[in-house]
Amino acid sequence: MWQRVQTLYLLVADFCLLTLLLFWPTLRGAFSSLPWLGWLWLGLPVCASVLSTAAVALFRNRPLQMRLVRLAALLTAGSLGLSMALVINTGLVRSHLTIALGLVLLPLLAYVLLVRARRAIERDEEAVRRMHRLR
Repeated sequence: MWQRVQTLYLLVADFCLLTLLLFWPTLRGAFSSLPWLGWLWLGLPVCASVLSTAAVALFRNRPLQMRLVRLAALLTAGSLGLSMALVINTGLVRSHLTIALGLVLLPLLAYVLLVRARRAIERDEEAVRRMHRLR
């Protein structure tokens, strides 16, 4: 479980998604007009993080692991789009550049890591199929 590269990808993506939640106290005022949007922005990374953590534990069931990683990547892409819209619409680039960069780069990095993890899982599945053909 720990020696596989996709485990590392999934755990680092999980860390990126959970680090994104540190911006919540700073951004709470940005969601004053639409509070449900703030809860959506908060919920997407949490759900993606839970799915990526569950995918680490499901290392023996690779097809289910691939589906969970695909769903986590989809939720992360939604979080990335929502973060980009937030940065553009609230003017965070002009006032707080580091917060704006963190809001965009963390979900982007998590998405790239989840895609790389899925590819590594597919390579593992293909290697297992090749080994079964040799038997």
